[in-house]
Amino acid sequence: CKFDLSLNYGFLYNPKYEIKMDFEGESEPKVDTTAPNEISELKVTELSPNGVKFNYALPSDYDFEKVVVYKNGSKVSELKQNVFLESGLEAGKSYTYKFVTVDASGNTSNGVSKSITTPSNPVDPEPEEDQKLSFKRIAGDDRYSTSKAFSQEIPANSLDTVLLSSGNDFPDALAGGVLNKTLNGIVLLVRDNQSVINEQLNEAKRVLKDEGKIVILGGKSAVSQNIEEAFGEEFPVERIGGLNRFETAINIAEKVNKSPEEVVLKYGLNFADALSIVPYATVNEVPILLHSNGDSLQEDVLEYIKNKSSVKKVTIIGGTGVVPTSIEDELEHLGIQTINR
Repeated sequence: CKFDLSLNYGFLYNPKYEIKMDFEGESEPKVDTTAPNEISELKVTELSPNGVKFNYALPSDYDFEKVVVYKNGSKVSELKQNVFLESGLEAGKSYTYKFVTVDASGNTSNGVSKSITTPSNPVDPEPEEDQKLSFKRIAGDDRYSTSKAFSQEIPANSLDTVLLSSGNDFPDALAGGVLNKTLNGIVLLVRDNQSVINEQLNEAKRVLKDEGKIVILGGKSAVSQNIEEAFGEEFPVERIGGLNRFETAINIAEKVNKSPEEVVLKYGLNFADALSIVPYATVNEVPILLHSNGDSLQEDVLEYIKNKSSVKKVTIIGGTGVVPTSIEDELEHLGIQTINR
């Protein structure tokens, strides 16, 4: 028997919910074969002799899954972001890129293509007398999307490590940021929020090499077990933590350089001084140690310096209000040859 049952109760009726029943047999499930919409507004936003950056608008399809990028007919990347960067191109050479959208059912669009020609290596021009300065802002809606915006300046599949640090406090990210050079990585800020986790996980997938890994900075009170498990489903995960920020900094220091000639010592309960020194420490692979408010070195920092006979120089960051002169005297008695503030 066949019949139609319509929910026709005056103002309650909505044809969207018309019910059709067929008792002659089960109907076959409908298979989605509709291709997704294309990307739009495709444009080249940066072009150099060795690289290119594309920006575009993603389709609004509810089941949009990813964009697959082809270069001269060969697949080079899969991503969900509205930006694609590639380095390692040859100067003065033409390339054709094709951006194909894919939905959750595996349907693909015809793709949108754009050809480029990288400029030849330029000869440095004579500086103009009235040359204008240029600037660029890297930003997001919050600290998490801003950290992702920094990461998106890095070409896809180019890093060995993504360092995860709590966005709720500063010490682990600052001490761990020095590992960027040592581990060929970048710091992404995270918090125990599924939307943030998903965004940073997708960025990690974009930027990491095939054998890339995740390094979590801090204990489980800083970066939760939930976050560790989410990333652990996709990548090998290592955690560098401690009972507090000071112990975490010591454990990070061991990863930065096992036999450092110099260490940085700074006040661990505020971030401003550390921000200024991280670039120097990163380039030179100098561990950053944190000092709590006191007239003498805390025990873990004291033991670290005693056990590192390679340390000849300690650079103190900040004034005597946060790291008093008595610390300098203690370091001198430990045999440190050079103490800079």
